Amino acid sequence: METLAELLTNRPDSSGKPALLFDDLIYTYADLEVHSNRVARALIGQGVKPGDIVCQVVGSRPELIINLFGIIKCGAVYAPLNPSLTERELAIQLADCRASMVITDDELVGRKIAFAVGALPQCRVLSVADLSAHDKDMPHSAPLRSLDPDGLAVL
Repeated sequence: METLAELLTNRPDSSGKPALLFDDLIYTYADLEVHSNRVARALIGQGVKPGDIVCQVVGSRPELIINLFGIIKCGAVYAPLNPSLTERELAIQLADCRASMVITDDELVGRKIAFAVGALPQCRVLSVADLSAHDKDMPHSAPLRSLDPDGLAVL
């Protein structure tokens, strides 16, 4: 049985084919593999452990998909949250899923997210820009973490 991360990696003869289209940007499967591996390594460097719940509160942008695969590749559980939720709604959902990290758009960090994670001392906030900055310094290869094929991937 393959994990979701392995399904992305084990695509024969598709590395040059488009995987993600956004405006004029085209990410091939090879690009998606490299960037999601870097995100996974950056998250591991930030202390994310297998089974941790990592919420993502971002609008429509390529990082939404890149981070999704990066979160799964580091063994964490991906939990998408709608950026149009109110502060109170975000706080309830973050507490309910016991999030250990929130990845968010820069403009949401100061407004909604600070309020929403205020009562969650275990929850760290990482902006997409900060994650991308960490991402650039990471190796291209997948992290050496074994993933449980029966483990939870998406919440």
